[in-house]
Amino acid sequence: MVVEDFDDIRQMIALKLRSQGYEVVEAANGLEALEAAKRRCPDLVVMDLSLPGLDGLSAVYRMRELEATCDVPVIACSAHDADIHLVAARAVGCDEYLGKPVDLARLDELISRLLIERRESGERRKRVIHQPMEADELTTYIDGLLRKNGGED
Repeated sequence: MVVEDFDDIRQMIALKLRSQGYEVVEAANGLEALEAAKRRCPDLVVMDLSLPGLDGLSAVYRMRELEATCDVPVIACSAHDADIHLVAARAVGCDEYLGKPVDLARLDELISRLLIERRESGERRKRVIHQPMEADELTTYIDGLLRKNGGED
């Protein structure tokens, strides 16, 4: 499933995946993605984080709460190249994170790896879902990560 509000980007990614033999469901926002996933559980989701209505982080969080989609691999995509977006994506259960513009070769590598890992595991992965942090808690957490990794304060 490809979830992206910009038609051109969504269609480009979907076309690339279809050319490789994947069946692709498209959604333009988080609510459409949830409804589509409830109808038919996807093998993998490529999720934009900045979506109208229900944003990508909230959509992934809700997917992780559902039995059918709790273990579906998710690749988060965002034009915001900041550690906070990566941390937030990981916190709700995204498996990988790609900046935009999306590098289609890198996306292909991630999809292949995640699908192979899912097939080889043979059993549903148990997810640890973190409760959403308050803004000040998240800021404190990220500041600590930056200091720990020698980043800016």
